[in-house]
Amino acid sequence: MKQSIDFEDRLILGALIACLIFAVIGTWSVVWPWRWPGSDVWQAIFDFLLVLVGLRTLAVYDRQRRIMGEQNTIMKRQTEIATDQFNAAHRPRLRVRNFYIDIGVPANSGAFTGQFYVVNVGDSTAKVISSHIAIYWYNGELPMRRPFDILNPNNQFARMDIAKGDSKTAVLGPAQVVQGFNWQTDSPGNNIAIMGYIDYCDPIGTRRRTAFCRIYDHNHKRFTKSGNEDYEHEE
Repeated sequence: MKQSIDFEDRLILGALIACLIFAVIGTWSVVWPWRWPGSDVWQAIFDFLLVLVGLRTLAVYDRQRRIMGEQNTIMKRQTEIATDQFNAAHRPRLRVRNFYIDIGVPANSGAFTGQFYVVNVGDSTAKVISSHIAIYWYNGELPMRRPFDILNPNNQFARMDIAKGDSKTAVLGPAQVVQGFNWQTDSPGNNIAIMGYIDYCDPIGTRRRTAFCRIYDHNHKRFTKSGNEDYEHEE
C-alpha cells in the first residue's frame, strides 16, 4: 500500500516537472517563434499533461475521501462497542421485596388487598415490557410446570421505566387468584404462593426477566422465598 502511494506521488511529481518544462518551452516559442517551430505541438502536449495531473489529483482526493469515510465508520463502531460494553457492565437489575397481604373480614370471604415492591438495584434504567402476577394455592410441593407458563401475561404490574435506585409498588388483589384458597386453613399442606415474573429491557434492548415465588408461612404469618430456582431467578 505504501509502495503504491509512493509510486503515485512520484508519478504526479514527474508530471508536474514535465508541465513546468513544457511551459518554459511554450513561453520560449512565443517570444522567439523562429527558434521553436511547431509551438502548437508543444501546447497540445502541455495541455494533455495538465489534464493528466488534474485527473490524478481528483483520483487522489477521492481515495482520501474514502479512507476518511472508512475511518469514521470504524470510530463510530468502536464507540458503539464501548457503549454496549458499558451498558452490559452497568445493567439494570429488578428485585421484588416486602410482600404484604391484608385479609378481609371475614377471612373466608375471599376479599383481600396487598402489595409488594419492585426495586431497581442495578446501574441503569429498566424498561418494563410485560409481567405476570398470580396467587396460587397448592397442596404439597410446587408443581414441576409453573402455573403461569400456560397463561398469557396479565400485566398486573404496569409497563413503565424504573430508574436506577427507584422502586415501584405492585398491587395484589382477588383478580390475580388462579386457584382458590382459604387463609384460615393452617394445615401444613395448605400452601399459598404469590408467583410470577417481570420482563424488562436494559438501555441497549437486551431482554431480561426477574421471576419470583413467595410462599405464605402460617407460623410466622408472612411470605418467604420458596428457594426453588425454577420459580425464583434473575436473568
